[in-house]
Amino acid sequence: MLSIVLTLLGIVAIVVFTTQVYKTAIDTERNASGWAVVTAAVRITIQFVLPLLVGILVGIYLVVTGNGLEHLETSLFGLLTIIDVLGVILSVVGMWFVMKHVSKIKEADAAGPTPPPPPTFSENV
Repeated sequence: MLSIVLTLLGIVAIVVFTTQVYKTAIDTERNASGWAVVTAAVRITIQFVLPLLVGILVGIYLVVTGNGLEHLETSLFGLLTIIDVLGVILSVVGMWFVMKHVSKIKEADAAGPTPPPPPTFSENV
């Protein structure tokens, strides 16, 4: 049940963060589509690919040690819950870092507009 809730929260987070990064990238004159894809990729990688790799490693460990698969769910429930929670937290942190980077104003724009040239006073008045 907790895994389903975390997955749904993760899907909501990816939609919200990707939309916000897209809007922020437009406002800061960056490649909005590219940064939206980066945000989604960070989320998908951390939330789905890393737990998959951990699951594969646990499976290899179980095969090598010869442990039975009968009690796999009960014995790994705590570990899998921790991996799910860490995946959600790390993916939100990763998307926040992308958002933070995209929201920075470029250096050329940070200085503001250039002032007009100083007036020249001619001696022929």
